[in-house]
Amino acid sequence: MDVDDQVSFIKAMCETGESARYGYRPRDRVTQEFAELVAEHARRQFEDSRTTLATVKDGLRRFARSVLVEQVNGAVNKGRIEKVVTKLVGQWEWCVELQRADAQPAIYLEFGPTAAVKNERVADPIHDPDYSRVFVSLRDEERGGTSRMVQTEVRLAEVIGGLSREDGRLRDAVLSLEV
Repeated sequence: MDVDDQVSFIKAMCETGESARYGYRPRDRVTQEFAELVAEHARRQFEDSRTTLATVKDGLRRFARSVLVEQVNGAVNKGRIEKVVTKLVGQWEWCVELQRADAQPAIYLEFGPTAAVKNERVADPIHDPDYSRVFVSLRDEERGGTSRMVQTEVRLAEVIGGLSREDGRLRDAVLSLEV
């Protein structure tokens, strides 16, 4: 940690009511207790965030099946979406795959950790990505991986709340990939 990080930490301790810990003795015991408190909070946050990611995935899958497929297929002549799949796991788990007809490459609705990994690997990464949003990418059939990726205006919280049938932002993002 540099000095700015240390000062930011001290500021956070003061703003959150934890500054009294600096006056406790013995320091080793106070340090250990605080570390255990932070570790427990981090465990809860991590588990809660996995639940949130699963809720977003479910919401995107439902929206894709009930609305997005119809929206996209109504706008294209080639490469119609035939199937919505959510079988990927691990670092690729946080996405919804749109499998297409006519030997056209798959399209992915990605978010969170999957979007972060994909953005690191795509030839033209998104600069200053906002991982509170949904991303759309196109599979590169020739080289594997991702050929293009765009950030949408759709926020993860909106997906959790439920997107309306009239919402065309994901459709527009999918169509922007020149499908």
